[in-house]
Amino acid sequence: MRLFIAVDLPLEVKKYLSSLKGRFSQKGKIAWVKEENLHVTLKFLGEVDETRTADIIRRLSDIQFVKFSLTLSQLGFFPSENAPQIFWVNFIDPSGLEKISQDLGGNLKEFKNDHPFQDHVTLARIKKLSLEEKNNFLKEAKRIYLEGQSFVVEEFTMYRSILSQEGSKYGAISRFRAQK
Repeated sequence: MRLFIAVDLPLEVKKYLSSLKGRFSQKGKIAWVKEENLHVTLKFLGEVDETRTADIIRRLSDIQFVKFSLTLSQLGFFPSENAPQIFWVNFIDPSGLEKISQDLGGNLKEFKNDHPFQDHVTLARIKKLSLEEKNNFLKEAKRIYLEGQSFVVEEFTMYRSILSQEGSKYGAISRFRAQK
């Protein structure tokens, strides 16, 4: 099964981020992430044999963290504005996320990291844009003033991702709460 570890977003933050789609003139091929799928990926595990799940859950349970706040910061693009493929939002002071990510790396060393952790929520995947469409998309993105939405992170979750014709569907396998 295909697994990843993430911090979920509160419903009101998901609704707000999903509403940003309406600020763009939908030209070009852009795949917006469904509202219910918005999250912060801490670690992608990939395909994992189901028999390993209990051991992974045990090791994730060893990770200790205290609850912390996150506030939306800015919009951006991976790998860059010149070649946008991923449209994202990140956070002011992501140190709480970074600590959990480091602990995950230490507890799950056998799962390789394709790239270093960068705090972000993927809002859309940019499949194909003409030069004019890209320039318009960038202009529209730069006009957006993000409301300083904040929320408290009290848990992270191991999810199963099921790929289908309608897109990915995520199911929580286990949740890991912050210390009191």
